[in-house]
Amino acid sequence: MPAEPGEGHVAPTVSWMHDRRSDLASLWRRLSHLHTGQRLRRLDHPLTVAVVSWAVLVALFVPAVTRPGVRLAPGQVSPVDIEAPRTIENRYQTRQLQQQAVKDALRRAAEDPANYSIDPTAAVQAGDRVRKALALIAAERERLWQRAQRSARPGAPPDANYRPPAAEARERAGALQSLILQQANLALPTAAVTEALRMTPTAFMAVHDQVPGVVEHVMSSTRIASDGVEAAQGQVDGQIGRLKMPPEAVPTARTMARAALMPNLILDPGRIERLRQEAIRSVQPVMVVQHQVILRRGDVVTEEHVELLSDLGLLGRSGRFWSGLLGASVLLALLVGMMALYVARFHPKIARSTRMAALVASLALVAAVSARILEGLRWAPAGYLAPVAFSGMLATLLLDARLGAGLVSALSVLMGLLFGFSERHVLVSFVTGMTAVFNVHRLSQRSDLTRTGVVSGVAGLATLGALGLMQSDPDTVVASWAGLANGVLSSILALGLLPFVETLFGAISTVRLMELSNPNQPLLRRLLLEAPGTYHHSLMVGNLAEAAAEAVGGDPVLCRTGALYHDVGKVRRPYFFVENQFGDANPHERLMPSLSTLIIMSHVKDGVELARQAGLPEGVVDFIRTHHGTDLVRYFYMKAVQAEGAEKVNERDYRYPGPKPHTKETAIVMLADSVEASARSLTRPTPGRIEGLVRKVIRERLLDGQLDESTLTLQELNDIGSAFVKILTGIYHARIEYPELERQEEARRA
Repeated sequence: MPAEPGEGHVAPTVSWMHDRRSDLASLWRRLSHLHTGQRLRRLDHPLTVAVVSWAVLVALFVPAVTRPGVRLAPGQVSPVDIEAPRTIENRYQTRQLQQQAVKDALRRAAEDPANYSIDPTAAVQAGDRVRKALALIAAERERLWQRAQRSARPGAPPDANYRPPAAEARERAGALQSLILQQANLALPTAAVTEALRMTPTAFMAVHDQVPGVVEHVMSSTRIASDGVEAAQGQVDGQIGRLKMPPEAVPTARTMARAALMPNLILDPGRIERLRQEAIRSVQPVMVVQHQVILRRGDVVTEEHVELLSDLGLLGRSGRFWSGLLGASVLLALLVGMMALYVARFHPKIARSTRMAALVASLALVAAVSARILEGLRWAPAGYLAPVAFSGMLATLLLDARLGAGLVSALSVLMGLLFGFSERHVLVSFVTGMTAVFNVHRLSQRSDLTRTGVVSGVAGLATLGALGLMQSDPDTVVASWAGLANGVLSSILALGLLPFVETLFGAISTVRLMELSNPNQPLLRRLLLEAPGTYHHSLMVGNLAEAAAEAVGGDPVLCRTGALYHDVGKVRRPYFFVENQFGDANPHERLMPSLSTLIIMSHVKDGVELARQAGLPEGVVDFIRTHHGTDLVRYFYMKAVQAEGAEKVNERDYRYPGPKPHTKETAIVMLADSVEASARSLTRPTPGRIEGLVRKVIRERLLDGQLDESTLTLQELNDIGSAFVKILTGIYHARIEYPELERQEEARRA
C-alpha cells in the first residue's frame, strides 16, 4: 500500500530518534554506576527528592532559629537594640499581674462571710482544752483526798464523798487556775475552779463526762464569728440545762463550757483556691509580639529583660547555633519523613515516580520559600499571606485530593514553626488550604479556580476575624484582610502557573483533560473527519468508561479523555478497520492473516507517535499504549490456524506487544473498548444478552491475565460490569414500529 503523506519519513525519523535516546540512556546508566571502580547511587530517585527538600528547608529555617545571643545581666546597659524573633508571653509581667489579682481577690474574700466555713479542728481543740482542764482538776482533787486520808484517824474507812474545806480549796484554786491557763489554754474564774475542787465525785464525773461533748457539738454545728461568742454561750447554757447532772454541777459546767467557746470560722480553702484560680485566669497574658523591641541601645537591663531574653533563647551565645541547627534538622526531618511515609502509604504510584515526587516537593518548597521571604519583611500581616492554599490547589488538581490535604497539613505545621511557633499561622494556613482542596476537587473549568480562591480567602478572613474577637485583639481583626488576599492571590498564582507546571512535570489537571476532550482539538478533529466510525466508537467507549469510573471511585474525566484518544492511531489506515468500512470491500480479504494482524496492531504504535507529536500528556498516551494490553487478535489468529494448522502458527505473533493496563483507569478503558466492540455484533441486544456479553468479556480479560497489573478488585469488576450493562441497555433499547409510517411505506410500494 502507498504510504500516507509524510508517513514514510516521519516514522523512521521518530524511530531513529527513539533508538538514539535509548542508546544515550543506556550509556548514562552505565556511567552513572561507575566512579573510581565503585557504584554510585542513582540520583533520579524519590528518596533523593526527599533529602534535597529537607536540606532546602533546613537552609530556610536555620537563620530563623539560630539568631545570635547576647550576654547581659541586671544592671548592665544594652549595647544594641534587641527585638523579639517570635511572639512570646512576657511571663514576668504576667506573673506580677497575677500576684496582684490574687491579693485583691483574697482581700475581697476576707470581707465576705460567705467565704467562711466552720473549722472542724476548732471543735476538737475546744473539747481537748476542757478535757485537759478537767484532768488537771481531777489530779488536784486526788491529791487533796489523799492528804485528807493521811491525816484521818488510824483505822478509819476512806471517805468516798470527801469534799475539801472551802479555805483549803480556795487556797489551791489560785495555783490550779494558772496551771490550767498555761497547759489547757482555758481561762476559768477562781470561783469555778474552787467549786470544781469541792464537788462531790458524782457531780464532778458528770461534768467530766458531758461538758467536753457539749462544747464539741456546739463548736462543730454553730458558726461562731468573732462577735458571735455570746450567742453561742447561750446555746451552751441551754444544752447543759437539758443534761442529766446534779444541780450543784450545772454552774461549773456552764462556766467551763462558756470559757472553752471561741470563734470557729476560717476561710474555706476550696473556695479560696477557686477564687485564686479565677483571679489568675482573669489576667490576660502580656505578650511580646514578633519584631517588638525588647531593649534599645542604652537601656538598663532589668530582671524582666533577662527573663524575656532567656525565654526567647537570646541569652548567651554558647552552643546557640549548633543547638538550633540540630533541633531544626531533626524537626524538619520528622516532618519530611512523615510526609514521605504518607505519600508512600496512600499514593505508592507517586512515591515510585521521581517526577511526581519532585512535583510534590516543589509545591511544598514554593510555599516555604514564599513564607521565608514574607517573614523577612518584618510586617505582621505578611505571615498570613503564605501561599499554602496555592500548593493545596495544584496538588489536588494535578495529583489527588487526599495528597493535597496531607500537603496542606504538613505546610500548616511548617508555617507555625517559621513564624515563631504561632498557632494563628497554623490555623489560618490550615483553614485556607483545606478549603481550597475541598473546593478545587471537582474543578471543571478555569473560572472555577478563581471561585475557589475567593471561597478560600473568605474562610481565611473569617478565621482571622474570629481569632481576633476571641482574644480581644483588634490588630488581628484589622489584619484579617490578609486571609482574603491569601486565597485570591493563591488562585491567581495557581491559574498562571498551572500550564507551566503541567508541562514541566508531565502532570495532568482536570482543566487540561477537559480541554483535551474538546472535539475541536486537532487530533480529535482529524479522527472525526478521517475515521468517523472510530470516532463514534471512541465516544461510546468514553461514555462506558466514565460511568464505570464513577462506580468504582476512579477518575471519570481521565477515563473519558483517554477513551477519546485510545484509537487515534487508526487515522493512519482507517479503511483497514471495520467501523470505517462503509459498504466498501474489506481489504483484509486480500491479505495474509499475519499481515492483517501487523496492520491491526500497528494502530497502537501509530497512536502513541501521533499523540506525542500532538503534545498529549503521558497520562493520556498510556491509554493508547495499554488499551489492548497483550490481548490476542483472535479473528486473524483463528483464520491463520484454519489455513496453516495450529502447529505452524505461533500465538505470540498474534498478540499485542503491550504493556498491560497498570492503573484502574486504563483497565476500565480496555474493558469498555472490548465490551463496546462486542456489543455492536449482537443481533438482538436484549438486556439479558447484553449482560451475558459484558460478563463474558470481563471474565475473558481477567482469565487472560490482562488485568493482573491493574488495581481493580473482583468487587470493582462486578460494579464495572453493572455500569456497562446499564449504559448499553439504554443505548440498545427496544424501539416500537410506528403504524402511520408503516402505512405510508405500503402506500409508496403500491
